[in-house]
Amino acid sequence: MGPFPPADMVPMWQATPGPANGPYTLSVAENQFTAIGCGVLANFVFPDSEELIRICASVCVTRKSVPSDGSCSGVGCCRTTVPIGLRSFDIWLRSLNQTPSWAVGFANKAFVVEREWFRRNSRMLEQKFSSGVDDPSPMDSLAIPAVLDWTLGNSSCGEAKNRADFGCRSAKSACVDSTEYSGYRCNCSDGFRGNPYVRNGCQDVDECEQPETYPCYGICQNEIGSYQCSCPPGTNGDPTIEKGCFSGQELYTASASVTGFSIGLLALLARTARKRNRGLLLQQLISSNKDIADRMRIFGLKELEKATNDFDETRILGRGGHGTVYKGILSDQRVVAIKRSKIIVQREIDQFINEVAILPQINHRNVVQLFGCCLETEVPLLVYEFISNGTLSNHLHVQGARSLSWDYPLRIAAETARALAYLHSAASISVFHRDVKSANILLDDNFTAKVSDFGASRSVPLDLDLAGVPTAIHGTYGYLTSVLPYEPAN
Repeated sequence: MGPFPPADMVPMWQATPGPANGPYTLSVAENQFTAIGCGVLANFVFPDSEELIRICASVCVTRKSVPSDGSCSGVGCCRTTVPIGLRSFDIWLRSLNQTPSWAVGFANKAFVVEREWFRRNSRMLEQKFSSGVDDPSPMDSLAIPAVLDWTLGNSSCGEAKNRADFGCRSAKSACVDSTEYSGYRCNCSDGFRGNPYVRNGCQDVDECEQPETYPCYGICQNEIGSYQCSCPPGTNGDPTIEKGCFSGQELYTASASVTGFSIGLLALLARTARKRNRGLLLQQLISSNKDIADRMRIFGLKELEKATNDFDETRILGRGGHGTVYKGILSDQRVVAIKRSKIIVQREIDQFINEVAILPQINHRNVVQLFGCCLETEVPLLVYEFISNGTLSNHLHVQGARSLSWDYPLRIAAETARALAYLHSAASISVFHRDVKSANILLDDNFTAKVSDFGASRSVPLDLDLAGVPTAIHGTYGYLTSVLPYEPAN
């Protein structure tokens, strides 16, 4: 490697979030390294070192190449991730030889920025960049925010909680181990807000005063750490939705003449739907298996409709050949992914049942978690943990600049391999996934791999004779060879 920096590279930015041995580091989940410009190569390096941390390049096709919609894929704008534990950095810029003549003089800039702020303000950045041709002052004067992480000490919660200097001082606080660095943080417990680091710093949240966050169209009663929402006396229903409470008289008047018919029809429809999606079989499966029953929740259709705003198009995370995945927000504000099949054929319903039977028995950090299912609909519904960063396939095949830096593929491969090794040999049942491909590997904000889609998988008890276990080749052609159970000849 030649001397750094090269003669044609100019310093852009030098930053230190805090003392070299202090608690502050750049947040990996909340920030991104971004460059805006035409024909610019941005280098993100350790101070006083030749070691390159990150690099990205941005080129322009036209004068209006800088995006204003929050996208950033290498045309007018490039971005990459921030490494774990970074306390200081330098940014150097270098012009690319292919810079068009009309782009000479553009105010090329590179910076670390909070992801959400960049998404919200991309139009403003585009306007300032465009006005900065031959006059970089509009961009130079702009304050761009970044998010800092910090932890207390070098101990875990379990080690620190019995010491006199334990940081979580409020009685209503919770200790959280850092997943990225040594040390811990403190949060206020659910239903409380304030400063967990001082005595009595976490105070009860009055949910009844915040109807936009905690909707209640009935009688709201605040409780310590929680609240109760109930229908007015003489009414029944769901008080958390508008016009969700009905009086007994209204219900009787509206339905007296057709009560018997309606109840019979509803019962028939429910039984029919549950038979078609194998709801009765699922219910029996869940109730007869303690592991599944302990880890699975049966969701109501109304709850999932509310969580997805009636399965609104804007909540769609992705579509596949067998269904659609929606982003849902449950009543406890937990974000989930809801999988909804779109074709009702017996094979796909059987795959749905297979996934419900297998996933609750698996506990591994690199396997997606199944929270529960809905048995009330003709269309099967599964509720998973929400993985925010899409699939490995999306990152590998993105157009323009690569969104997945080269630091990550080896780690993702190792995490996937560990998950498969666990499924094959360490789980309570041996599971063969049979459809491992990049589209079935999800990534969180830290690019941690999560193996998903167990519809085609097969489980085998570890002590079971393999005779009679299905060994037909199954999966997606062109991807990882299907794993089959094999019993050597005597």
